[in-house]
Amino acid sequence: MCTPYEPQLSVEELLDPDFSILERYSKLALFVHDSLRVDFARDPRTHEPHRRGQKMATLLSTKGCVARCTFCHRWEKGYRAFPVDKVIQRIKFLKDKYNVGFFVFGDENFASDRRQVEELIRQIKPLDILHEVGGVRVRSVDLDLLKRLRDSGCVSAHYGMETGSPRILKVMEKNAILEQNINAARWTYEAGLFTIYQLVLAMPGETHNTIAETIEFVKRVTEYLDEPPRRRLSINFIQALPGTPVYEYARAKGLIGPTLEDEERYLIQVSDVNVGEDLSFLNFTEYDYLTVQSWRSKILFEAEAHYHHKRNWKRVKRPMMAGYKSIDDELAEDYSRGGYFNLERMVANPLFYRFCHRLCPLYTTAAVLKKVVMTFPLRQVVGLIYEWVRCKIKRREGLRDERSLRKVVIDLVPLPVTETDRAMKPLRDGR
Repeated sequence: MCTPYEPQLSVEELLDPDFSILERYSKLALFVHDSLRVDFARDPRTHEPHRRGQKMATLLSTKGCVARCTFCHRWEKGYRAFPVDKVIQRIKFLKDKYNVGFFVFGDENFASDRRQVEELIRQIKPLDILHEVGGVRVRSVDLDLLKRLRDSGCVSAHYGMETGSPRILKVMEKNAILEQNINAARWTYEAGLFTIYQLVLAMPGETHNTIAETIEFVKRVTEYLDEPPRRRLSINFIQALPGTPVYEYARAKGLIGPTLEDEERYLIQVSDVNVGEDLSFLNFTEYDYLTVQSWRSKILFEAEAHYHHKRNWKRVKRPMMAGYKSIDDELAEDYSRGGYFNLERMVANPLFYRFCHRLCPLYTTAAVLKKVVMTFPLRQVVGLIYEWVRCKIKRREGLRDERSLRKVVIDLVPLPVTETDRAMKPLRDGR
């Protein structure tokens, strides 16, 4: 026996939550905040006198997603765009009752319904609120739309670009090409909107070559920014979650374990764990753990060096915001709260990158060794170093197929035979 998916709620139920329940039985402050995300604090409009004291809240304009990325755990089947009149009604309610003037659209997939987003822009502008949008697909935007979003009060737009490798884009089934990632990044900057470049590393099929492609992509989309890449790069490793081809690939490769008991232990391990902690990392590549973990530092180092090289190794000065010692402290404090982004601290001095660029391999190795020594017991650290040495001699066989991972898994995973396997199949297939 297994617990099936719950039936979907109707749009009417989703659009009409009873906030009095939160007031009586929960902490309303978890949903209506006094503190603002950095995205808002960076925008000059936030500091206009009439916005002082206003709160921030999250709401939805859609449910679900038009895509089915092979690593993404789907909470909702299909895609539903809410009636704009109802969304505006919810905004007015939160504004009047709780003094909310800053809104985060927490959609999985904002703006894929073009008619809905055009109407939302038209109706939201007169409300004089500020908002940010997430889950935007790179193929859904153009420069004109982004400019009009900003004019309506938008301060930032966040995308799932994930990789700079055309091959890994196919494995992920992003249904987007590299040029669309590049265009979305450029247009967002030109429209005056803030964004963070989100990357997911170590998918099946990831290699040094695909990482090199991602590095070149990152250089290209960050070299024109008014601040260094370290303040804009969110880099996480793939996490295998149930209902995804990545999870089924992990099962087929024996990375989770052969029994339901092994699977349950893995699920307990990954439950309620921030992906940025890397505790649930499964290595799908042909490389050892230490090498794979070093990729994050390598991308950050190379992007930072390229950025400062473009500026002749001169420091980039940026005004500080009230209450923060530095922009890096500001970012670390803000994004550590939500767990959605993982922004790491890096050396800030451009001269470090100028004179130590050739030492990048040594820097990345030292960075990952420091992390594992602080995270794992000594015996495990020794084992990881031993694996690193072995991998230098002989690599494991990784995924060579350039198709979508979903198609690979269909060929790789046998049809269910037992009653238990048949009962589990709807959950394994995902939404």
